Amino acid sequence: MTLEEIQTIIIDLLAAEAGRDRDELLAELEASGRELPCDSVLAAEVLGEVEHRCGVRLQMTPRTAAAMRSVQAYAQAVLAVTDGIDEGPTVVVSGSGAGGTA
Repeated sequence: MTLEEIQTIIIDLLAAEAGRDRDELLAELEASGRELPCDSVLAAEVLGEVEHRCGVRLQMTPRTAAAMRSVQAYAQAVLAVTDGIDEGPTVVVSGSGAGGTA
């Protein structure tokens, strides 16, 4: 899974959760900054579905919460887990081939 694919998943879910048109939300996020800053509360609300679609499990920590302040950082955090880069004790990877705690 690529960073762009993860960002698309996150944006789609944010738009659906907020009852917004995806393209309008994306334009608003892009206008707010390169990192695509977003409402971290809304981002937390779609966390479960992001985890499901990406095959990861992120525990809620200060680091995870900070990543949820922008679509780009959120996607990078998910990608780090899917790529096995994040080996901190706060991240659990689920799904085939990844087994256990990272």
